Amino acid sequence: VFACVALVGTYLFAHRIEIPAVGDDYTEGLIGEPQLLNPLYASASDVDQDLTRLIYSGLLQYDAEQGYIPDLAESLIVSDDGLTYTLKIKEHARFHNGEDVRARDVLFTVNAIQNPAYRSPLIDNFYNVTVVQEDERTVSFQLKEPFAPFEQYLTVGILPASLWAEILPQNAPLAALNLQPIGSGPYKFDEFTKDQRGSIRSYTLTRNSDFYDAAAYIETLTFKFYADAIALQDALDNKNIEGASVVLVENLQSVTDN
Repeated sequence: VFACVALVGTYLFAHRIEIPAVGDDYTEGLIGEPQLLNPLYASASDVDQDLTRLIYSGLLQYDAEQGYIPDLAESLIVSDDGLTYTLKIKEHARFHNGEDVRARDVLFTVNAIQNPAYRSPLIDNFYNVTVVQEDERTVSFQLKEPFAPFEQYLTVGILPASLWAEILPQNAPLAALNLQPIGSGPYKFDEFTKDQRGSIRSYTLTRNSDFYDAAAYIETLTFKFYADAIALQDALDNKNIEGASVVLVENLQSVTDN
């Protein structure tokens, strides 16, 4: 009996596969402060860009091995002449408020980028591009001439049209949704804290369990913000944070040794 138990135990131990568990939290330090967590504006700030990528998702995403692959989109078809890009949105893609992501949201996002009144730094990316809603879940982008790198522009986060359409373009940078965003990414906004001067000191995201793709494993992400790399390094040394976005070259070895 003992021999059988030992054999079974040995077999199970040799053939087990460890998988990640859902839960726990992670705290990271960043240099700067979030201002506009909005795909239309985030490219102007490293902090905004880092957080926006977690909160929002685009039609495509970049993979280091495969290049640009579907994200919100379930498929991408490029015409033989390279002038038309047709994408179909995943049926179960939803925003954090429960609304489905549909073609109208893509149209609104791209039209907003193209509208000078929004003052988006991405406006040149969609110059001479026409976006058409083919049906509820399908959109096509029509170019005037072939442009091979166009796929990278389709990684821009998609805004929920139902929330942003009511905000005047000139007021978009002032909207509360820029700090309390609603996206469709793997993490959703939870809360932020401010100091007495009104500066944001921490920003917390929680796992989006309803994510259309494989959901994230870490339950909570908390970001803390520092004025410069020296203050960030001090926070790392004092264990106020578990990771840092930037490490000075002269501190690289000490961080590696820690």
